[in-house]
Amino acid sequence: MPNLYSSTLYRSATFNGHMPDPFSEWDTKNIDERSRYNRTSRPTNLHAPTIKALIDYCGLLKNARPKLGIGSSSQLNSLVLEKFWVNTPDNKEYADLFIWNPTTGVTFGAVYDCADGTADTYDIGETGRFGSSVFLLLIHHSIDNDTEFKETFQAFNYQYERDFPDSDTALAHAAILSDNLYRRMLAGQIHIDIPNDGLIPHTTPEEWKIRKKYYGEFSIFQQSTAERRSMPTPKFSEFVNAYEPTKRKLTRKEKALIPSDMEEYYVVPYEAVEICRHIKETTGSKNPVRNILLRGPSGTGKTDLARACAAALRRPYLFYTCHTHTESIDLLGSIIPRINDTGTSPADAELERRLALPTDKDIEADPTICYELMGGGLRDDITAAECMDYKRQKLQAAKAQNTTDFEFVYTPLVRALKYGYTVEIQEPTVIAQEGVLVGLNGLLDQCGKIELPTGEIITRHPDTVVILTTNTDYAGCRPLNQSVISRMDLICDLHAPDLAQQVERVKLQTGFENDTLLMQMAETVQNIAEHCQNYDTTDGVTGMRELQQWVTSYQILNDIFESARLTILPSATADLKTQEELEDTFLTPTFAGGRAA
Repeated sequence: MPNLYSSTLYRSATFNGHMPDPFSEWDTKNIDERSRYNRTSRPTNLHAPTIKALIDYCGLLKNARPKLGIGSSSQLNSLVLEKFWVNTPDNKEYADLFIWNPTTGVTFGAVYDCADGTADTYDIGETGRFGSSVFLLLIHHSIDNDTEFKETFQAFNYQYERDFPDSDTALAHAAILSDNLYRRMLAGQIHIDIPNDGLIPHTTPEEWKIRKKYYGEFSIFQQSTAERRSMPTPKFSEFVNAYEPTKRKLTRKEKALIPSDMEEYYVVPYEAVEICRHIKETTGSKNPVRNILLRGPSGTGKTDLARACAAALRRPYLFYTCHTHTESIDLLGSIIPRINDTGTSPADAELERRLALPTDKDIEADPTICYELMGGGLRDDITAAECMDYKRQKLQAAKAQNTTDFEFVYTPLVRALKYGYTVEIQEPTVIAQEGVLVGLNGLLDQCGKIELPTGEIITRHPDTVVILTTNTDYAGCRPLNQSVISRMDLICDLHAPDLAQQVERVKLQTGFENDTLLMQMAETVQNIAEHCQNYDTTDGVTGMRELQQWVTSYQILNDIFESARLTILPSATADLKTQEELEDTFLTPTFAGGRAA
């Protein structure tokens, strides 16, 4: 991590550089607004490259910034940027090319000459070049990973959409965003490796492929070939049990926990095959793959993928769903009252073992000896029934003497860790209290241990597979702690399926066969989702799951509009006026004549 005070990203000239309109007309110094990460009371000076990047990013969302693209690479989970510009002196077109890995900080860049197709080293220290392209990537990443930045950017974009009608408000938002990036970089929360001399390690477009396009278009970087996504994957029936890491004898109850109800509708994705291959082929090695992070928007099949992996590994599947108020103790277990009844519970069996009481089978075989062993004395005429009654009296007396009226019950997470199951931890990023998951780091380590409140030490079973699944499009989600991320053996970013894939999945899940109508419905859902994102409608969600619900409702009602009013429209937003606007904008033009009377 470079020293920001000497880094060319924040050298003094960058604060005095030319501001984009309309900020060039305003006083951008000493603004009395600052990020929550700023522990000083000093006012904020706007950072010109950051403000230029903010304007460019807003334009990208509005499709008003041509020749700019942001996406992700198939290599190293990196973000990729391609931004064209024209050099005024020679009137030649160039393009900034950047690749940045947010986890490691590794950064590559180049200046691409569009005329002759050559790529030269990108020098941030060069006269007039302040690195605003770098800040475009930082902005894109921060919107997904920092709550303050996301909320403030939404307010800033609202001003941009309306041509900045209120200069004071726009300056306040810009100050917070500019200060946020600076303070988080200063604190090491943003990792970007920019040498102090400003010479960014060189790259060429041929070295990288675009896996996923987020915004804009790419013409220099090439899209990844479709070979990987279209590679043949097994049928679910062939996938089941195909990657068992070690042979194990399972009980009837454990077998019942292995997912087996997915065959009719589930198309095994290549990610599931790759994950299971890693798990099986590293079994027995010094660094077995056992911790997986699945990230992606809602409806991308994260939970189904986790269940499919459990089926392929031939291991019971359990899950634990986090919530805002989840605490460390909630992840381990709960204390519940003991239920006193005449039946034999697991607690009774444990108490029998502790008291060294004979089993029912022993009593049936020789009640006299068993009665004497339990302290009842020598009685040759004792019957098995009387001996059983005496045993029950001993148990009840022991229970009465036990002052503990509660027992500690494992969570599914602890059960899976102890017995070697596959466990999915759902939505850990919604937990409000920082550091909750960090308390489990000991168990995320291989052969890790953790002590329960009862004093019991839980040792992680070597077969245990932990799969964390997080949404990237829900309001209130927080970034995972870096110590948790560092313990993930594989990080898989799942992307929303394209329209053709969505149609195919919905057909399998619903049995609806009208391809033309399905494609129209899928396009409508996609357009609504993009509209809500661009116009800060953040109180709902629209995706693959909502499309399926819409199709199912349509099969029942046979009315596109009525089914939409029960599914995708209220899912997108709770505001009735906005629902009407979405219907008029996206449904009416497409499904003319299908409105319910």
